[in-house]
Amino acid sequence: PNAANPTQIGAAMLFVMAALKSGDLTNILNDRTQDILRRSGKGGLLSRLSDEGNIINRTHTNSAGQDWRALTIPMQWGQDVQKIALYYKGERDDEGEEGGSGNHTRFIFDLNLNRMGKVQLDGLFRDKRLDMIVRTQEPFSRAMQYQMKTGYADAMELSALAGDLAFQNDPQSWVKIQIKTDDQYKTQI
Repeated sequence: PNAANPTQIGAAMLFVMAALKSGDLTNILNDRTQDILRRSGKGGLLSRLSDEGNIINRTHTNSAGQDWRALTIPMQWGQDVQKIALYYKGERDDEGEEGGSGNHTRFIFDLNLNRMGKVQLDGLFRDKRLDMIVRTQEPFSRAMQYQMKTGYADAMELSALAGDLAFQNDPQSWVKIQIKTDDQYKTQI
């Protein structure tokens, strides 16, 4: 994922998550890139990438179904690659809930940005619908919210998804994540 091209971040993140879930991180690289690495004597890098994917997949497969899981996702920003924490969990709707197939994925990005401060992106993906809440310490202006909602709607249309974008700036509305490690919970904000 590349922050310089925000309309593709959602699709790129879902692609990375799918590669992680499959257990083979080499799926992130196209065939041509893999071939170039092999020909340049870097085949061991592909093996290590595959091994890492298997370890990550086993770790997440062994987690309980309702627990939050954590992933660190590389994000390209200019010439640097930053690590972004992604928390996610699969949930099941109660039977009879209107409009749902029963399964959905909830995810949270906790960011600390130089100019904006703390930002939390809270997403819910269900039935080709991606709803997002952007939580910030300071509210966005109405004009900025409108511009962001318009950009989000355009991105959803391009990706053949539906969805809505909402904004919150009440600190009480932020989601606090607890990650289970060695029978103890570690709270993340």
